Amino acid sequence: MSLTEIFSTNIDLSILIRFLMATILGAFIGLEREKIQQKENLKEFGGIRTFTLISMLGFLNILLYENTGSLFPFLSFIALIIFVAISYNKSGKFGITSELGAILTYIIGVLAYHNYLFAIISCIITALILSGKRSLHQFVRQINDKEFLATIEFAILAFIVLPILPKNAVDPWGVFVPYEIWLLILFILGISFIGYILNRVVGENKGTIFTAFIGGIASSTATTQTMSEKSKLNPQSYRILACGTIVASTIMFVRVAIFVGAFNLALMKTILLPMGLMFFTGIMEIFINIYLLEKNSKKIKHKRKDIILQSPFKLSSALKFAIFFILILFFIKFANDYLGTKGLYLAALISGLVDVDVFALSMMKLTQSDPSSIMLAAKGIILVIISNMFFKGGIAYLFGSKKFGRIIIGNFSAITLIGLITIFFL
Repeated sequence: MSLTEIFSTNIDLSILIRFLMATILGAFIGLEREKIQQKENLKEFGGIRTFTLISMLGFLNILLYENTGSLFPFLSFIALIIFVAISYNKSGKFGITSELGAILTYIIGVLAYHNYLFAIISCIITALILSGKRSLHQFVRQINDKEFLATIEFAILAFIVLPILPKNAVDPWGVFVPYEIWLLILFILGISFIGYILNRVVGENKGTIFTAFIGGIASSTATTQTMSEKSKLNPQSYRILACGTIVASTIMFVRVAIFVGAFNLALMKTILLPMGLMFFTGIMEIFINIYLLEKNSKKIKHKRKDIILQSPFKLSSALKFAIFFILILFFIKFANDYLGTKGLYLAALISGLVDVDVFALSMMKLTQSDPSSIMLAAKGIILVIISNMFFKGGIAYLFGSKKFGRIIIGNFSAITLIGLITIFFL
């Protein structure tokens, strides 16, 4: 295609929209740079006009190259780098944040031509990094060596160890899958790490509740293990950790109900009453524990400094739980082999020791093949939840402090009692 054809009156609407997008993204970054300069009375490289033109240059260069194959885009990009380097050399400052931001803005303009969504994401992240100078530097100053080392350890475990592990079972019985077990370990460590960060940012009480809420959406069992281990590390925090554990399990009721309703609305309606009563019981227990926490707050002073200085997570604790989890998997496997399928309820009791969602999915498949079994499936789902609550109570007792374990067993017993009573009315 010739230059005459490119600059003809026939304009591709999609290209025009992407060009306007590149212009807006460049202006957005330039606006952030100019605002910072005016606020702090600085004289740095570029403002809203400069960054807008740089993004436009990137877009027009890639458009020119795609249509003509000309080397001019490469030459103009090199010229931009030289110009930015000269500007930096004349400024005599130490940081090159604005200069690197200018080069990134050029690349964002190029991205707007190929993938405007990724260009928008890149623009937002760039603007956040550029505008977060003080907060980021302050955050770095607050990070101690132990926290930094823990972050590196977690990155190694997640991005180096996990990908090389086998994704298929390595034992003759098809139970032990290293990739899945390691993923469970990472999840437990991740919950612990998120909780640690939230405790530092928003305080121990709020951080624990937020962590429990996030963990409950994915796995209330792993969250229970994390909270149990923390109760041994911080015995004075047993009440708020117990409250967080109840929050995670209460969220589980909502998650299971939504999961079932997404595939089988009739089955969800059947379990709605018992699930709702257990959910309501959990909510009441949360409020009771919060009340007791506030009531005793004057008697028990939390040593926040001690909590912060502790390790963000302990790999040994997660490994112990993983070994315990593997033993349960083998127990279920051999129980099924020797006992056979003597009943749906026995399967529910065993499945609750490991996973609620998998059994709930099997019950949904059962009702699809046999609609008359909906009541049987509903009782099975409630029973697997009750079994899971007992299992988490055992985790709290084995891995947590005595006071923490007593609270969890007492509260979970009340929830399971409600569940058992409602089964007889289904």
